[in-house]
Amino acid sequence: MPSKKKPRYKVTRVSFLNFLAQMSACQPAQEWAYRTSGTPRQLWNKCNIEPTWLVWLVVTASRCLRRDCSHSLVNSLHAALDRSGVRFWNDYALWAQGHLAGEYQSSYERACKKITKQQSDIVRERVPWDRIEKMLLRHHKDVFRIGG
Repeated sequence: MPSKKKPRYKVTRVSFLNFLAQMSACQPAQEWAYRTSGTPRQLWNKCNIEPTWLVWLVVTASRCLRRDCSHSLVNSLHAALDRSGVRFWNDYALWAQGHLAGEYQSSYERACKKITKQQSDIVRERVPWDRIEKMLLRHHKDVFRIGG
């Protein structure tokens, strides 16, 4: 009886772009990722245009969209951003779930505009690409299947 190959999983450029589309990343983020050369790791390291994209990826990769999320990585990121002066986490989590509207939505948008390149660096320092890749492969395997 022939042995069946086990499927393998890998975050490639193509699978990462597909992931962004499947998870409904904002159009500007998808376009930037498509136009910018590099592997997913290189994209993570290059992204200084919109730091909230990095936060979105952490939250989405970890599947931690609840206000009371207990994921240690997300909490670590939350604490680091709080210390750097960004206090928008609860609004972000609600927005990511689609529950924000009106004045809360604009409050979230104002807070997002305060995130700077320095805070992008804090996000990358707290959450290196290897951790993102592990979360993607754990929680979103179907997108990253490459064989079998």
